[in-house]
Amino acid sequence: MSYFYYVGVSHKTFPLSHREKLFFSPEETSLLLEDFKQKANVDECLLLSTCNRTELYVVSNKELSPSSLQEHLCAAVEIDATSIAPYWQAASGFEAVLHLFSVSSSLDSLVLGEAQILGQVKNAYHIAHNCNCTGPFLNQLMHRTFYTAKRVRSETGIGLGATSLSSIAVELLEGKLCTRTPPTVLVVGTGKMGTVTAKAFCKKELGQLVLINRTFQTAVKLAAELGAHAARWDELDTWLAKADVVITCSGSEKPIISASQLKNITSCRADRTLHLIDLGVPRDVEENARTLANVSLYNIDDLQDVATHNKSLRKNEAKQASEMVQEEAELAYRDIVLSLVDPTIANLRIKCEEVRKKEVDKALKQLGLKDEKQAEILDKCTQAIIKKILHDPILSLKEASTRQEYEQELCFLIRKIFQLDQV
Repeated sequence: MSYFYYVGVSHKTFPLSHREKLFFSPEETSLLLEDFKQKANVDECLLLSTCNRTELYVVSNKELSPSSLQEHLCAAVEIDATSIAPYWQAASGFEAVLHLFSVSSSLDSLVLGEAQILGQVKNAYHIAHNCNCTGPFLNQLMHRTFYTAKRVRSETGIGLGATSLSSIAVELLEGKLCTRTPPTVLVVGTGKMGTVTAKAFCKKELGQLVLINRTFQTAVKLAAELGAHAARWDELDTWLAKADVVITCSGSEKPIISASQLKNITSCRADRTLHLIDLGVPRDVEENARTLANVSLYNIDDLQDVATHNKSLRKNEAKQASEMVQEEAELAYRDIVLSLVDPTIANLRIKCEEVRKKEVDKALKQLGLKDEKQAEILDKCTQAIIKKILHDPILSLKEASTRQEYEQELCFLIRKIFQLDQV
């Protein structure tokens, strides 16, 4: 008997200033899952933590309250769960499955159709699997999730246009830049996000591209590939003074660019505006840098307007993708529930057959029946009685699983009434 739950926060309800406090690195995710599985006594669990969402998926053999799951997440980062209670999203059963499918297919993303989310979901699954936090339910569900996301991407036009935070950032800055000479674009951090961002700028041929990374050789390698310039980490201030555009995605847990640092730098830039787009979660640039003259600072949440405009251009594709996700989620949930319902049905039949045989043997001895034909008639008669008695409960279970209605409650009641956990 399994219950499936999801609790989380996302860019839809939770501002970045709070969201970054609930961000977990891969290493932190592993530790949290192992600790959570043991303390909460759940069967399976998976944590998805990205720049735009933190979501916990749980499989348990007992009913759980969303608030208890939220408290576990908040306790890991020492946040009072009640203080952010209005921002939480939660679902169970089929609705939780549908949410997972929608997230993985980028229908719930800030940038509709973005390709990165599927890789992030896969990574979350691998982390959970590697620390023994997945089992039959999640293993089956996640593979159906991946199949659906790939189908959505290949069979709809959801991925056309600007479909990543990086491409949205480039699109935003194209409308802001008005320099007479080709601008200098500085990308700080050359991990996955930084690499995608650098390639997006190169594709647009907007100006000189400079890459800075803590590991210099990583920046050198990417710069060689893109025809860009690589700079060392200790040259950051020098290039902040020279750049027209700065995009940060360093992966740092604390800001790498302070407001005071920018104030000193901009004082030497005359009236040139410095455009900064902070794609980091946690953020790379101190928030109060917004108040500085000639500094234009954007974070992930500030990209919402551009992303919303792009969504409106792909309404038809989104509708087609949503219908596909709904269909696949229903099929997957039905199959998983049936695989969970089948053991209950099998155990019910076993229990009834054991009782039937025991009572038939007792009756044969009491009646002193030695005629094999009469014994066979009694045996078949009792088999038919059991079959008819079980017909309606079994049919109700199967129909409920097909409709995604009450199947967990029915399974629980049948197992409890017939004491099937003792079979």
